[in-house]
Amino acid sequence: MIKICGIVLLLFGATWAGISAAKKLDMRVKTLRSMLECLELFEWELTTNVPPTNQLFRDVSKRISQPASSFLSACLHQIEINEYSMAEVWENAAKKQLLALNQDDFEVLLPMGAILGRYDADSQKCSIMAVHQRLTGNLSNAIDEKKRLGRLYSTLGVMAGVFLVIIFL
Repeated sequence: MIKICGIVLLLFGATWAGISAAKKLDMRVKTLRSMLECLELFEWELTTNVPPTNQLFRDVSKRISQPASSFLSACLHQIEINEYSMAEVWENAAKKQLLALNQDDFEVLLPMGAILGRYDADSQKCSIMAVHQRLTGNLSNAIDEKKRLGRLYSTLGVMAGVFLVIIFL
C-alpha cells in the first residue's frame, strides 16, 4: 500500500513539474499581451487627454486585464507615496508584479519608466510605439516558444514520472 502511494505521488509530482513549466510559458504570453494592451491605452490616452502620470495610471489600470492592472496599481501606490523617481517606481513594480517575463522582456520594458511623465506627449507616444513594437516581437517569439515547448514540457513531466516509477519497481 505504501509503495502504491509512493508511485502515485512520484508520478503526480513529475507530471506537476512538467505542467508547471508549460504554464510558465503560457503566463509569459498572457503577461506580454496584457502589457501590450496597457501600452496601447497609454498611447490613446496621451493622444486624447494628456493626463498627469498618476491619473494616466489610475485610468488605464481600471480598463486592462491582469497582470498589467496590478502592475499599474503598484506603480500608482508608489507614485502616491512619492518616495521614488518614476523610473524606480516602474522598475520596482515590474520586478514584483511581472514575474513571468524574461530578461529580454525587462530590457525592453524598463526604460519606459524613465520616459513616462518626463517628456512631452509626442515624445512619450514615440517611445511607447517603439516599446510596443519590440514587445510585439517578443510576444510572437513567446507564442512560438509556447507552441514548441509547452507540450514538450508536459509530456516530459509525465514520461519522467513513468520512468521513475519503472525504475523504483
